[in-house]
Amino acid sequence: MSKMKKDASEIVSEITSSMLEEKVHKAIEEKINDLINENKNLKESVKEYKDKYLYALADFDNLRKRFKKEKEEISEFTKEYLFLKLLPIVDNFERAIKAMKTSPSDPNEILSGIKMIYNQLVQFLNSEGVEGYESVGKEFDPRLHEAIEVKEDTSIPNNIILEEFVKGYKFKDKIIRPAKVSVNIIKKEVEYERTDNRD
Repeated sequence: MSKMKKDASEIVSEITSSMLEEKVHKAIEEKINDLINENKNLKESVKEYKDKYLYALADFDNLRKRFKKEKEEISEFTKEYLFLKLLPIVDNFERAIKAMKTSPSDPNEILSGIKMIYNQLVQFLNSEGVEGYESVGKEFDPRLHEAIEVKEDTSIPNNIILEEFVKGYKFKDKIIRPAKVSVNIIKKEVEYERTDNRD
């Protein structure tokens, strides 16, 4: 009987071991299938995100090209607008030249015609936000002026602009061309200022 018990115990042990092995195999197979499915889902997600990335990249490239084209069109439109505004002034110069060739006029009439054209040009510049600024008699400012000559006149305060050689212009408060000027520099005052700064 003890042999039978032993055999039965071995059989039970084998069955239990076999069942356990089968359960482990089944659990491993399920886990492998889960991992395969998860891997498949991840690959699909990666492909989906990659496709979305490529579409976004293509959209961005198209947007960049469209922006560049629109920028060029705006630039061309701006130039065309500017040229159309300048053409009447060119027409007036042509009329003045033609009038001077066909019938020599009084110098005062010629000067009057040139002043009219000049005023027309200044009016156009002002309408576009470009304005000249006065410099003579004002204190030198390196943001507004470029000193191309220095003179000394003790009857005028130091650092005052004496003469303007080329007028300065602003475009909507931005300096587009500084005025070229002559500045009064009194050497004694400059030397005195230098010694004061050493202390």
